[in-house]
Amino acid sequence: MARDKDQMDRDDENMFLDDPEELMAQALAEEEEEPTVDEIELDAVKAERDELKDRLLRALAESENIRKRAERDRRDAELYGGVKLARLRMFSDSARARSRRSFSSSRSALTA
Repeated sequence: MARDKDQMDRDDENMFLDDPEELMAQALAEEEEEPTVDEIELDAVKAERDELKDRLLRALAESENIRKRAERDRRDAELYGGVKLARLRMFSDSARARSRRSFSSSRSALTA
C-alpha cells in the first residue's frame, strides 16, 4: 500500500514536469487533424438545414405580407368602393345629359 502511494506521488510530480513545448505541439497536432467524412457530411447537412430554414421563414413572411395586403385592399374596397361607384354613376349621368343636350340642340338646328 505504501508502495502504491509512493508511485502515485511520483506520477503527480512527473505530471508537472511535462515539457510545455511538447504539450503545445500535441495540442497543435490535434487541431490540425483532418475532419472525417462524417464531420464533412454533418457540416453539409447543417448548411442545407440552415438554408432551408431561411427559405421557409422568408416564405412565411411573404405569405403573411400577402395576407395583410389582401385584408387592407378588402377594407379599402368596402370603404371606398361605393365612392368610386358614385363617381362613375355621376360621370355617366352627366355624360348622358350632355349628349341629350347636344342631340336636342342639333335636332332643333336641323328643324329650324
